[in-house]
Amino acid sequence: MQQNIATLFEYNMQLFDLLLKLFGIEKQYTLTSEYTALYDKETKDFRQNLNSKQYFTNYNLPPYRQVFSDRLGFIPNMSCIDLLFNEGKFAKEYLTTKKNCIFADYSF
Repeated sequence: MQQNIATLFEYNMQLFDLLLKLFGIEKQYTLTSEYTALYDKETKDFRQNLNSKQYFTNYNLPPYRQVFSDRLGFIPNMSCIDLLFNEGKFAKEYLTTKKNCIFADYSF
């Protein structure tokens, strides 16, 4: 990541790019310059999936291996960093192929 980050938005975008790289997801994306209420069928709109005011309770993500799961059981709703550290190179497969997963319908 760059050292001279002026805004939180710039930081978040650099972090997002880093996570895509670490997950091995090679996807191009574009940012909008203005709000668009409805997109055409060709454009994937994730805004409903990423609502900061709504907790992800409607996603039934299956457990993955965690460091202390033998003593604490599976702890859900952790960050993608937890998934990366625990599943390593299999994290992308977890995100894209597990049943009921957020990104199962999207090809990466």
